[in-house]
Amino acid sequence: MGRTAHLLGVDRVLAGTLIKPFARTPALTILGVMLVTALFGMWMSNTATAAMMLAIVAPIAAQFPAGANERRSLLVSIAVGANVGGMGTPIGTPPNAIAFAALKGAGVDITFLDWLIIGIPGVIIVLLLAWVALCRLYPWSSDDVRLDFPKRSGGMDWKVWTVVVTITDPVVLWFSSAWTDLP
Repeated sequence: MGRTAHLLGVDRVLAGTLIKPFARTPALTILGVMLVTALFGMWMSNTATAAMMLAIVAPIAAQFPAGANERRSLLVSIAVGANVGGMGTPIGTPPNAIAFAALKGAGVDITFLDWLIIGIPGVIIVLLLAWVALCRLYPWSSDDVRLDFPKRSGGMDWKVWTVVVTITDPVVLWFSSAWTDLP
């Protein structure tokens, strides 16, 4: 997302908007955090994704006592989501970019979309298995789920639109690389 998106609060609002529908039960909350983190992890460094999501989820985790399963499951779900999500695209983690270049060098013509077709099912399977494991390893003591995400004041001004366009343009170009011949 980048520093500008963070300063404008776009990352927090987006994450909150995406996670909030899952905040019905503890298991769904963990799934939501993992899925949103994985989604971000597909498009930016898994390390940056984990740091961003930690800043977003830390106030929620802080509502629980130190050492509580709720806290553990939230924090581990970020680490798992960021790393597993990174497998989904060639840019999600640096080793993917190296593998992508090595495949090209070996004469294997793989597009961004080809990588997604192979990577996304694996991401989904590993996330679901990790989700089940997290729910069993760290059961919550209560079914009460309260998530309060900060709201961004100021609406969708030109700065926010600039961030949105800057983020979506490369994605559109990556998806169209097979047709545009842009690497």
